Amino acid sequence: MTDQQLDDYVVAWKRQLWQGWNERQWLEAFPEAKEIIPEKVKEWEEIAKTALVSCIQCQRVIKREAKDEISRMFWLEWVKWNEGKRLLDACIQLDRLTWLQLGHKSQESSFKRFGEAMERARTADIVGLAERYLPKLRRSGRNYYACCVFHEEKTPSFYLYPETSSFHCFGCQAHGDAIDLVMKLENVDFKGAVRQLGGI
Repeated sequence: MTDQQLDDYVVAWKRQLWQGWNERQWLEAFPEAKEIIPEKVKEWEEIAKTALVSCIQCQRVIKREAKDEISRMFWLEWVKWNEGKRLLDACIQLDRLTWLQLGHKSQESSFKRFGEAMERARTADIVGLAERYLPKLRRSGRNYYACCVFHEEKTPSFYLYPETSSFHCFGCQAHGDAIDLVMKLENVDFKGAVRQLGGI
């Protein structure tokens, strides 16, 4: 294989690889492009504003100048297909650029907020939480016990461990942390339990 053939092969391979990339991947590969996005947003905002003003002006002229209904409909369609299309294209580009500019940051911050809420939820006061459902909760040293809420029993076998914010039932084998307890007691999913306990 010659050097030229090898170069052509590498270029073709890169092109094939990059064709599947989305814009976020391109931004990660070329982070310097992030600095260009605010400038492009301003450019497209100006295009959108110009197109909108042009649409309004054309519509006024058409209403004033068009002699009959057919002429008026023709010129309104013309405005829609020219200035309207330019306005729509500008709005699409603005949405795309805004998503690229803000989407990554907001996604990171929402992941961070949920992670913090999950940590708060895992270490929540499990005793205070369980007291609402276990009125006969009793202390035994550092731990608490009561009759299990998940199955019928006469002798208490449900234990709470405040130090680890966890629970275990020696009767039905139900166990977990504060999140698991809320999921079981409130019949909510993981996200719902984290939101309830983590305050988001």
